[in-house]
Amino acid sequence: MSISPDLKWNFHPKNDLSPNLPPYSWQGNIIAGFSSKKPPVELGDLSLTEALLSIYEKLPLVDIARFHQTLKSSNELQLIDWEVLCQSSHLSWNQNLEKTLDKITRTPVDFQDWSREKGLGIKDWAIFLSVDEPQVLSIFLTQVSKKNPSYQIGKQILEWSIETFLMGTSIDDILPQDSFNATDWHKKIKELRFPQTHKKDHESEKLLKKLPRPPHIKMNWRRQGDLAGIHTEFFSPSTSHFSQFIERLDQFQKHVIENEETLWSNQ
Repeated sequence: MSISPDLKWNFHPKNDLSPNLPPYSWQGNIIAGFSSKKPPVELGDLSLTEALLSIYEKLPLVDIARFHQTLKSSNELQLIDWEVLCQSSHLSWNQNLEKTLDKITRTPVDFQDWSREKGLGIKDWAIFLSVDEPQVLSIFLTQVSKKNPSYQIGKQILEWSIETFLMGTSIDDILPQDSFNATDWHKKIKELRFPQTHKKDHESEKLLKKLPRPPHIKMNWRRQGDLAGIHTEFFSPSTSHFSQFIERLDQFQKHVIENEETLWSNQ
């Protein structure tokens, strides 16, 4: 009778082997191909670190965190050279990284999967070091994975929301409405995190709308990072049209200059 390989180290890696391929094991423990039913290929002649790197080459941060937690729970952390394993993923093994790995595994699995898919790095997870118990954020983090924002929008939602939470805002006030998409939610969180900036931008937008804006030119007040200003857009089918638009903008400029101090009071 054959002995079944041990699946206790299943850390659900992102780039696991196809079920059609034989799995790999190390001293009887499967380390790749966790869903395969074929007989495993034993890599016990290598160190566990060497065996992992021969299969995966570079593990995502979430996968390292999961494998670290897997070995920690069975008191087997000493089996891995963590410095070497982390170097292969361009990470420096230190106390902060170890704390971050612990925080990652205390977040919902669906959020871990989202962060891995979007490529969140060690710097993006740094905000979690300020949270004693990441479990209190579980409802919020699950919503992040459900709304599925892009990397850029998602990392700002995370950073601003957690900062707002740490400043005393309740989780319920941070959560998105059911009708919100990721962009709507990002806007809401930005308003919560930067209320004064939002108020001043709103006032500038109202003033801009009152000015006699030139026809056929889209114009709105827009913030980009730390800067805010007038965003204009027009379509020119010919050089003559282009000249007309430039002339209209030149005429509009005097109204901007007259209201410059009020428009840019938030800078």
